[in-house]
Amino acid sequence: MNKQLFIFLLALLTLTTSVRAERHYGVGYNFCVAIDSVAVQREDPIISIDSLPSMHLLRGQEFAVARLQVVPSDSTGTIWVQIGACSLADSAAVPSVEMVWIPEHKMLASAVPNNAVSRVIHGIAIRSDLIFTVFLGLLVFLVLSRYLQRHPAEGSQPQTTIQIMLADRIGSYYPILLTVCVVASTLTILFISPAHWDAFYFHPTLNPFACTHTHIAYCLALLWFTLIVSMATLSEVFTHLPPRQALTYTLSIPSVLIFLVWLLLHLL
Repeated sequence: MNKQLFIFLLALLTLTTSVRAERHYGVGYNFCVAIDSVAVQREDPIISIDSLPSMHLLRGQEFAVARLQVVPSDSTGTIWVQIGACSLADSAAVPSVEMVWIPEHKMLASAVPNNAVSRVIHGIAIRSDLIFTVFLGLLVFLVLSRYLQRHPAEGSQPQTTIQIMLADRIGSYYPILLTVCVVASTLTILFISPAHWDAFYFHPTLNPFACTHTHIAYCLALLWFTLIVSMATLSEVFTHLPPRQALTYTLSIPSVLIFLVWLLLHLL
């Protein structure tokens, strides 16, 4: 009996160690709730895996990982995570820490790493379709307005033509250079493996020299260079064009570039 218990504990310890090793987060890693609310339980899942939720974490609430645990009685093989979540006591406005349990898949689906870069990545990922639709609609509006101004109705006075990026030259090479930078950044992203993206998502950095993954480092360097070229492009636009045309040209820049990125990502 003792031998069987020892083998069981050894197997459980080995499985728990492998579980910790294959994840990009561990004990002490901080998360933030990204949905309206998520249910957690105070009771240890080893004691009662079917315990009813006894607490809810709300959007924006921060918590830290305290322990990863394999539950032998869980037939689905779910990894359970013990977290320490800050809450306010009812009697006094003093932060207290609640130790609660949540399945790992549920935690990862409802929370994001508690840092600005990961939050931006998560926000762009869940709103990418909305962002593309807004800028595509803006691009279509500018193109139609440009067409109507170039083909006015009979008897109407011709108006100043709307300026659109890549369709009009402004006497500067910066718009073309900006396009090349965006295309190069997009092509670099295509070479980044999902595993490297996951590692960067949990441990992000904006310093290309501090990044351990070559393709992500190249992408970060290109993004910084793109930002510099974007500032130079805006300066050139407002220097070479009247204010109204400069405004429409500036609005067309993100629309054209996002459309090019979408085209590249769907064609390659």
